[in-house]
Amino acid sequence: MVWVRVAKGLSRVSVDKAAAAVSAYETFLAGMDFRAFHSERARAFKRRLASQQSEHTGAKLSKSSIIGTLCEVKSFYRWLANQSGYKSRITYSVADYLSPDHSQKLHGAAAGGSHILNK
Repeated sequence: MVWVRVAKGLSRVSVDKAAAAVSAYETFLAGMDFRAFHSERARAFKRRLASQQSEHTGAKLSKSSIIGTLCEVKSFYRWLANQSGYKSRITYSVADYLSPDHSQKLHGAAAGGSHILNK
């Protein structure tokens, strides 16, 4: 996750959140290679996040948690699209399948996370 820290200038806490999001997606893929990206898997991941419970509260994940996870995985795929061994299999635009729904973004912005609209 050096690319997140150095290229984006993020704090250790932010890097840890990005790593956790990518790890959650990797667990969801159950060992599938990131190069095997498919839009249906991205949609299934979004559905899974929407139905998942928080480990801390037992309640459904908040919209801001879902948005944060999706944005981090999307950012990872955009980075991956430029890496050797992935360029021919992943395009920059496939990451858009991991975008939060428009209503989720608006909810996040209304809750004080206006930066969410910029991702």
